[in-house]
Amino acid sequence: MEPIRIENLEHTFHMGRLDVQVLYGVNLAVKEGEFLSLCGSSGSGKTTLLNLIGGLMKPTGGMLKVNGHDITNYSENQLCHFRRGNLGFIFQSYNLLPALTALDNVALPLIFAGVKPEQRRERAEAILVRVGLEDRLHHHPDEMSGGQQQRVAIARALVSHPPIILADEPTGNLDTANGEEIMALMREINQTEGKTIIMVTHDPEKARRCDRVIYLRDGHIVNEEVTA
Repeated sequence: MEPIRIENLEHTFHMGRLDVQVLYGVNLAVKEGEFLSLCGSSGSGKTTLLNLIGGLMKPTGGMLKVNGHDITNYSENQLCHFRRGNLGFIFQSYNLLPALTALDNVALPLIFAGVKPEQRRERAEAILVRVGLEDRLHHHPDEMSGGQQQRVAIARALVSHPPIILADEPTGNLDTANGEEIMALMREINQTEGKTIIMVTHDPEKARRCDRVIYLRDGHIVNEEVTA
């Protein structure tokens, strides 16, 4: 099974009278359980490609099929429903709500999924323990290190049991030691739970820690490297 298939994908940003094309005829297939990296410098199109896969924006051309759904022409409501059941997101800036504890931040997606309060708490606590934060359940983001905050963000991405995880520069705001811990955690999750993970990075060294690296430049795939 190929949870992600992309054919001749294009994307153009419309900025007033100016059209800026950032992806040109991208073709890509991702295998189930693969840990894939999209690597390239700023402006290469890697984050735009990740956002299209995640249904955070719509392509202006081509076909995009994710986890059996052809989302190419989905409406905003359809995309919202699709994201909820199929994807987990990890962002560079963590995107945690400062007024909420780690437990409440992780449980938040389950509210929108209609999970009962007691079950939300149990699932959030279990996944926080899974990522090594059993002693930080009731801490707020400003009471945790950057590495701990990113672990909370990873737990939040996993709590709804999505088959696909999308990570945008997940170690970009971390020092070397914490970055290594987060990479190791993501690899462990990939291997033990069979999650398909797509990670955006500008760092070729971190990219090569994945199974396969897709190199982008100026909106084109220019190279591919199998590392596993």
